[in-house]
Amino acid sequence: MRSFSRSVFLGLGATAAFLLLLVNRAPAQVHQPSGKPVNADVADDEVPESRVMLYSDKLDTEWIPGGWMPDGKGLMQNITCKESPHGGKYCIRCGYRLEENSWVGIGWLWLNKFQDHVRRPPNLFSRMNAKQGDHIVARFWARSKDRAWVKFQVGGGNGDSIAPGVTTDPDFIELSPEWKRYQIELTNQDISGVIQIFGSFLDRAHCEDLKLAVVQWDLDDIYFVKLKN
Repeated sequence: MRSFSRSVFLGLGATAAFLLLLVNRAPAQVHQPSGKPVNADVADDEVPESRVMLYSDKLDTEWIPGGWMPDGKGLMQNITCKESPHGGKYCIRCGYRLEENSWVGIGWLWLNKFQDHVRRPPNLFSRMNAKQGDHIVARFWARSKDRAWVKFQVGGGNGDSIAPGVTTDPDFIELSPEWKRYQIELTNQDISGVIQIFGSFLDRAHCEDLKLAVVQWDLDDIYFVKLKN
């Protein structure tokens, strides 16, 4: 089987596909990282040491981009893309083959969702030394050489403490070919038990005017952080 680090389209189910990817690319032990994104300084409005990282050069986290929706068809994901990342050596490159599905999504799911139906996912409030009502945001960098229209979302999965999910405003954003930082406001949201912690979604209706068989979008330096005000 070809390495999942390459840009290969898959017709596998979401869980099976990503568990294979995880064997090839994830750290041997998944744990909560510390510190900041590679080559990305802490912004002036961020509380130092409050970041919870999802991606910064590697999948060093308890959530993985393994929720391939609706069935994984028409999706591609390369978690070690080397083409001009925002920070460090790698970024994440995703692709959507429009003829395969009317819509697609990649959700970052709590790893133990696949093997533990009793424990709850980590409490982000505790991880960030924060409480409900603090100014909390999800921040990430995104781009698309194809100027794809993408919806980004936090929460909204089965059993999530955030239901329905929270998106950017507006829901669908036209990405530019250059890296740009985006954020999702989470103040007053319950982040004590988020199973689907992050997701990106595309559909044929927003992409068909691009006149492309495959639409590509990239992500880098994805994290949650408490702001100073």
